Amino acid sequence: MLIIKYSKKRLRGSLYIGLAFIVISLISFLFNLEQINYIISIPQIAMGGILLLVYFYEKNYQYLTFNQGKLTKNRLFSKPIELSEVISIKKFAGEYILELKNRKFIISIDSIDQDSIIDLQNELMKLDVKWK
Repeated sequence: MLIIKYSKKRLRGSLYIGLAFIVISLISFLFNLEQINYIISIPQIAMGGILLLVYFYEKNYQYLTFNQGKLTKNRLFSKPIELSEVISIKKFAGEYILELKNRKFIISIDSIDQDSIIDLQNELMKLDVKWK
């Protein structure tokens, strides 16, 4: 099993923005007890909590998983693709586009850790498909 990791920059971004939402809204909530402040602060705290959940999910599950001939983009509702179904691979504008019979599978290089980019390229080179 090969795991392609998210970049540390992406992970830290979700963490810092989530913490900033929570801290700023808590400070605002505690020092300004007006009705309008409740309407603004509570959704901001919720948004910060959602971003922290995104951070922990992405940190634990990472971006891609190659496992037993399948490639999975680790999302909340992910559907793995069979690597044997890949017809061609195209590298364009910071993305790998894997073309299958009835859809495209896009891998964004900007989201990937530098060490994992090499692993991804090596794994894609193993596939016996046409490169565009």
